[in-house]
Amino acid sequence: MDHSEIEQAIAFLEARAMDDVADYVVRGRRLRHLDDAALTDRFLGRARAWAANPGNGMIASDIADVTSEFTLRGGEPPLDAARQHLATAVASIAGDMLDGLSPEAQSVLAASLSKASRPN
Repeated sequence: MDHSEIEQAIAFLEARAMDDVADYVVRGRRLRHLDDAALTDRFLGRARAWAANPGNGMIASDIADVTSEFTLRGGEPPLDAARQHLATAVASIAGDMLDGLSPEAQSVLAASLSKASRPN
C-alpha cells in the first residue's frame, strides 16, 4: 500500500468509528453504568471470546459498543492488552476472505497487509 492508500484506509476506519459511536448513543449507551475497570474487563473478555469465535458478529458488535463507550469517556480501550486476541480474530476473518481469491491475489493482498502492519 502506498501512503495515499493508507491515508484513505485510516479515513474510512475513522468514519466507521464515528458511525459506531453515533449508533451506540442512539441505542441508549447500554454500558454507561460500568466503571472504567469493569469496562476494561468487558473489552478484554470480549476480545478473548472473539478470538475463539471470530465469525460471531454479536461479539464484534459488543466490542464496538465497548470501544464507543471508551471514546465517549475520552479514553481508549486497552488495545495493547488485547492485541493478540484481536489479531487472532482478524487473521481468521482475513483467512476466510482470502480463501475465495486466486493465489496471485492472495499473495498481493498478504504482502500489502504485511507491509501496512509494520510499525513506521
